[in-house]
Amino acid sequence: MDRHAARVLDFTRFLDLLASEAKTPQGGALLLALAPAPSPEAARERLDETDSLIKLVDTLGWPPVDGLGLVEGHLSRAEVPGACLEVEAMVELKEAIGVCTRAVEYVEDAKSEGSPIGAWGEGLTPLYDLQSQFARTFGPRGEILDSASPELYRIRGELKELRAKVLRILQRILRDTEYEHVVQDDFITQRSNRYVVPLRTDFRGYMGGIVHDRSNTGQTLFVEPMEVVETNNKVNEAKEEEFAEIRRILAALTARIGASAPAMLSQIVLVARVDALCAKVRVGQRLGSVRPVIAKE
Repeated sequence: MDRHAARVLDFTRFLDLLASEAKTPQGGALLLALAPAPSPEAARERLDETDSLIKLVDTLGWPPVDGLGLVEGHLSRAEVPGACLEVEAMVELKEAIGVCTRAVEYVEDAKSEGSPIGAWGEGLTPLYDLQSQFARTFGPRGEILDSASPELYRIRGELKELRAKVLRILQRILRDTEYEHVVQDDFITQRSNRYVVPLRTDFRGYMGGIVHDRSNTGQTLFVEPMEVVETNNKVNEAKEEEFAEIRRILAALTARIGASAPAMLSQIVLVARVDALCAKVRVGQRLGSVRPVIAKE
């Protein structure tokens, strides 16, 4: 098709319409890059694909392709030796691998139904092990779970005990009648990553401890009593261990993602292809379209 014919037929505008129906950016890009079939045989093959999907939708429903983002850049970075992806990138990849797994399973079901679309999944295997590792590592909001590693589980258990110990000591101090006239408010807070109690400024020397901050009004000092200094130190040491272990977990998972990147990229191509075909069918149905007869001549 030359430029004049494409303009007269509003071909580019129609591609925009198709792309707007895509559920994934990759599928939309495929549709925007569409060119007319190079031969009658190729045109019939494309029409056969849409007919096959229409039949599959009647038996299997629409392919589950929603939720795939542009994660190719994350996969490329994961292939770099020694790389460590950030949590945000990991969460996007977690969603992407779920979409890819569901798409491969759908195509496998299509093969069982005898559909030609089943051939699209040849050589593709869901990355179930990697998906399971994502599930053990991240919670629904992207938080790193205790189950990410036995060492992280141990460190967080120790942190919980140390924090509880600090809070018990500080609560005892707040309840002590010896200090009721010097404590500004009956609460425990944190300053400079240390647990502290609020002390009235005019009784600064009454309680031994380290001053970490003062209120905007100047009426309150935030003091770390000497009784909890050592335990607070241990809390911060355990938090440093936790941070180091989380980085180790993310680095190890990044290396595993990098090793699986080629397989995942192939599955993303499948998702895009299926998504683009779905968009064609949806537009065709909305417009009340029918299959044309492609003349041999």
